[in-house]
Amino acid sequence: MLKDHGELSPSFLAAARGHLEFLYGAEDAGRLLAPLAEGSATPGRIPTLRDAERTHIAMVLEAVHWNKLEAARVLDISRGTLYRKIDEYGLEPATTRRRREAVGA
Repeated sequence: MLKDHGELSPSFLAAARGHLEFLYGAEDAGRLLAPLAEGSATPGRIPTLRDAERTHIAMVLEAVHWNKLEAARVLDISRGTLYRKIDEYGLEPATTRRRREAVGA
């Protein structure tokens, strides 16, 4: 499963992708595995708990169309905690990010 220095073997990654696609669908599985992708800053690196938490919160927010009350309920955390995590991880809706990138800010 693990190679030297905490890297994941290709067979483990393939099995993980299959499992995640079964549970979450191909698109969400791709998002969950993005930190491990070849083009990432550290390909094959095991995601930290912080990485996993950020990805999960972002997925939930997108799934509920950024309804923070609903996202907090799904995540089983307070709205205050959700707002703190959004700020801590620098999360923003994809539409806001695309608009900001288009302006060049």
